[in-house]
Amino acid sequence: MEQKRSELWTAVSKASTIGVSLFCSIGLCVGIGYTLDVYSGTRPWGILVGGLLGGFLGLYSAIRQLL
Repeated sequence: MEQKRSELWTAVSKASTIGVSLFCSIGLCVGIGYTLDVYSGTRPWGILVGGLLGGFLGLYSAIRQLL
């Protein structure tokens, strides 16, 4: 019973770490894209590119954490 509980908490820990990492990478890249849009007047391209780049970087980080 104790081993199942330990495995459960390990899985929950990995899932929450991956979720936070994905959220932060997308949020940071979108924020940088928004800032670039404000200063260069290229709205909405910076946000779109930042979101896509953040998504790819977040997924890359998630895959690395799983392997």
